[in-house]
Amino acid sequence: MADAAPNGPQGAGAVQFMMTNKLDTAMWLSRLFTVYCSALFVLPLLGLHEAASFYQRALLANALTSALRLHQRLPHFQLSRAFLAQALLEDSCHYLLYSLIFVNSYPVTMSIFPVLLFSLLHAATYTKKVLDVGKTAFF
Repeated sequence: MADAAPNGPQGAGAVQFMMTNKLDTAMWLSRLFTVYCSALFVLPLLGLHEAASFYQRALLANALTSALRLHQRLPHFQLSRAFLAQALLEDSCHYLLYSLIFVNSYPVTMSIFPVLLFSLLHAATYTKKVLDVGKTAFF
């Protein structure tokens, strides 16, 4: 019984992959939340007051995703000009600043579309990876 059974649970490979890549999984979940909140902002099914709340949530979730990506890309934090210059060269820093600029402003529909599309693209890409790993573990 020490060997893993070949007919184990169907999603075991995908779960193992996600547990191995915890930071990527956290970014995937925050991107899915960004897509969810952006969709509820664009289509205000729960009312206009709630739509403004979903606008802020979408931008904060995008800021979280960008901060996690920036954490992945940069070495340990140092209070120096070189570190700041290196951080400003990263795209994730630009997305973080973009989200922080618009989060406290009046909801602007055009400002949420880049966030929505970026999150949708990357969430779909990671979902495909998870499904591929789950498929290869199953077959």
